[in-house]
Amino acid sequence: MTLLLGTFLLASYAFAGVLPPIPGIILGNIIVVYLNALAFSTYLWEFLTASLGLHRLGGESLRLGSFLEDRMMGSKPMGNLALSLTAVYFGGLLLTDLLFSTFLPPSATGTASFLVLVLLGVVLFFLPLNSIHAKMQAEKRRLMGEVVARYPRLNPDPSQPKGTATMDDVHTRLARLTDLQEVEMLDRKIASLPTWPFDIQVVSRFITIVLSVTTVLLSRVITNFLHI
Repeated sequence: MTLLLGTFLLASYAFAGVLPPIPGIILGNIIVVYLNALAFSTYLWEFLTASLGLHRLGGESLRLGSFLEDRMMGSKPMGNLALSLTAVYFGGLLLTDLLFSTFLPPSATGTASFLVLVLLGVVLFFLPLNSIHAKMQAEKRRLMGEVVARYPRLNPDPSQPKGTATMDDVHTRLARLTDLQEVEMLDRKIASLPTWPFDIQVVSRFITIVLSVTTVLLSRVITNFLHI
């Protein structure tokens, strides 16, 4: 991974003509590029392996909890873990970009490559959670099916004349009405259950991280274009 990334960046810098024609400086830049590529490749490799482990955990051994105790059925820590992994990845990407900008001027190809890596980080935030997302969807459908199946049993019996209803009939109908209200409350609660293991706070933090890194990368492009 280091060889591929470093060679690609060196080729893009050479093609853009930003490498100085001095052999000693060229050799130093080559060393710097490969060292930085090694550092970022380590971040990327750890991110990929951890994301794969998170995907396997959500698809195989994880058991969802009760939605009555936790509306995310105990899956929120997985969303927080995915956010932590993504934050470390973007931190490594930003640090690598800043290290590159210290020794080499920015190029369009290099900046485009980093933007592609930003999109990769966005994809790898959601992709490992896809297995738990499918499991949460299936659990929500199962719960909705159970609630729908309870409705016919709670409908009042229209065959019983209202004028000849006894006290037992009144108690039975009141019990059915109470159960019906309980089922309706469960229906609304289940319908509002999320199918992804994160809430709005996690999403807002994720968007803030992505926008921050993207802004830094784009500012370098604008600065280079305006020669500031």
